[in-house]
Amino acid sequence: RVVGEVPAVDEADVLLGLLVIFDHDEEQLQREPVAQEEALELLRKEGTALAGLTGEQITALGTVLGNNLAVMYKYESTPCEADIVLFTSTTSRARNENIGEDWRGHTMGQVTVHELDCKHVHMTQPGPLAEIGAIVAAHLDAAHLIGKDKNGELA
Repeated sequence: RVVGEVPAVDEADVLLGLLVIFDHDEEQLQREPVAQEEALELLRKEGTALAGLTGEQITALGTVLGNNLAVMYKYESTPCEADIVLFTSTTSRARNENIGEDWRGHTMGQVTVHELDCKHVHMTQPGPLAEIGAIVAAHLDAAHLIGKDKNGELA
């Protein structure tokens, strides 16, 4: 199944994405875009994991993002024979109420959606990850794919 035409990605899109990941206001950044050096300075000042990026690396990220989008939009998938446990954020800017249905075309199994009370970019923070881990453990336990010791603890 072909998803569609590949959207163009430019440096402004990459800078916007990097700053939004670190909690900068997306709407303000869209109204007042920042130049590469200004974005890098914000990332450095805040001590983010991306503080050491160079302009050349930002350009490379744009190239990688463009390539990844091309693969995503052109890939023709066939449904797998497995259940999907899907985690979605409730405070994302573009919340999709039908995300479970969107994934149904990728599997012949069940799609179970779990909503997390966080932004999408924060799903790998300790709180949401603990919630995800507990849910995955429960699904594995229900499918009898993990064992427990004599005290009922995960083995």
